[in-house]
Amino acid sequence: MAKRMAARAPVAASGEWVCELAPFPARIDDGSGAYQPDGLLWADTDGKILGFRIGRPGTVLAEAAASFREATRKPMSGKPHVPASIRAGSEELADALRAAVGPGVEVYVGETPETAAALAAMAESFEGDSVPATHFTRGVEPAAVAALYRAAARLYRSAPWKKVAPDHGTFTVSSPALGLGNAVVIVLGHLGEQYGILLFPSVPAFESFLSAVASIQAGREAVIPSHCAVTFEPRSEVRPGLLEEIRTHAFEIAGPAAYPAFAVLDENQSRPVLRGPDARELRLMEAVSLALAAHLETARPGPLGTVTVALAEGPVEVRIEELPEAPDEPPAKPVRRKAPSPAAKKKPRA
Repeated sequence: MAKRMAARAPVAASGEWVCELAPFPARIDDGSGAYQPDGLLWADTDGKILGFRIGRPGTVLAEAAASFREATRKPMSGKPHVPASIRAGSEELADALRAAVGPGVEVYVGETPETAAALAAMAESFEGDSVPATHFTRGVEPAAVAALYRAAARLYRSAPWKKVAPDHGTFTVSSPALGLGNAVVIVLGHLGEQYGILLFPSVPAFESFLSAVASIQAGREAVIPSHCAVTFEPRSEVRPGLLEEIRTHAFEIAGPAAYPAFAVLDENQSRPVLRGPDARELRLMEAVSLALAAHLETARPGPLGTVTVALAEGPVEVRIEELPEAPDEPPAKPVRRKAPSPAAKKKPRA
């Protein structure tokens, strides 16, 4: 234990870090209205991101000390260490940091082109994407997110994209306790492009999805119906803000290529709206992920079965049944023309 703790402790001061406080290149909707948050960004002189924190305008400066300590112990790039000097983007930020880092680290004010380049890269990766760079929106609590991460890790380990054939990868799920009646789950990943599942509220919604995909493939405009998505991506594609929350709350991850992304596509007459899930949707994603994993973990999973999943409020029964004559897996990018579905959106991934 002592050896492990020592490995996590920052080593002797070395090198220079750059710190900037600037508007974050995306808007966040936390259920009380959309706003543009402030972001506190740490980088080295090569422009590699070391740490990141976002929050409502005017609140992030007070977190500079905690953000610095987190970056020294768990940097997003490189080994833990303390910098010999910090170049801050403003005098106000420098004053806040001097009070936090102590006399052993020099803090001075200067230009921060390294952080500007990092923010520009983030802005490019956020283009056209309204999913917030935080898990905690729309009334979602850390405990609920942690439960969904555990469910997603179990789903990934059960590998439904390997255990069910492409023409048997569509299921209906029903649970009166969850308000689900013949909802539809599609397993993605048979083509090796994007692992995960899509959840539609009903069979008609799923059929509308298939019709929309066919129309798009034929070059016609179409609107993708509302659905939820749990997909998986490598760590390199997860946004810095989400990575920080994953570390801070110790969310369970099944592997380096198994960072889950949770998203909801809302159908809209003008264009689809991609957003983070609310508390109810998070609970549905958790229950369905656990139910599908439990069904596939049985010795010989049949075309139907009832499983019991453990949620925060207690055990809940979920009935899973293979949808007859399921079509081939849809393309990895089921979209309304030029509007990506959460199942296939490649992010810079909460």
